[in-house]
Amino acid sequence: MSKALPQLEGRLFYRIKRLQTAIRVSAESALEDVGISPPQYSTMLALSANPGASNATLARICFVTPQTMNELIRGLENAKLVERVEAEDGRREIALQLTSEGKKRVAAGHKQMFDVETAALEAMSEGQRRTFLKHLDAVAVTLEAGQGKKRASRAGGGVRRRSG
Repeated sequence: MSKALPQLEGRLFYRIKRLQTAIRVSAESALEDVGISPPQYSTMLALSANPGASNATLARICFVTPQTMNELIRGLENAKLVERVEAEDGRREIALQLTSEGKKRVAAGHKQMFDVETAALEAMSEGQRRTFLKHLDAVAVTLEAGQGKKRASRAGGGVRRRSG
């Protein structure tokens, strides 16, 4: 395993954080050849799947704040990988799109990230991969449902007062 304290080895969130760190390091290394960072790749990937998306939409998709997304977009614009255009439906909102160079870079990033994902799962059979991904989704859905319940209880005056 790792060099963690024995009491951490069995902890789910410790293992997930360890995996997240390994993914980040692998992604940084793989995308270095493409000339983009993992957050830039994620942003460009989201934009390629949602052409014309707004800054706010991309922030939600990429799990970052609108301020962080604004910084990412500004950097991608400076690198001539993303450009702002008027929304097609006449809205006042400015839409974003990949430039031709941005499309090339995200395609190259796909190849690099596919190789990272393939290597990460190579020790598992196809059935084990499906089961692993199903379990990851189940954990996410469970935690997301709990967050929704917590927000609802707070919104509904969830503060309890002691009687007496």
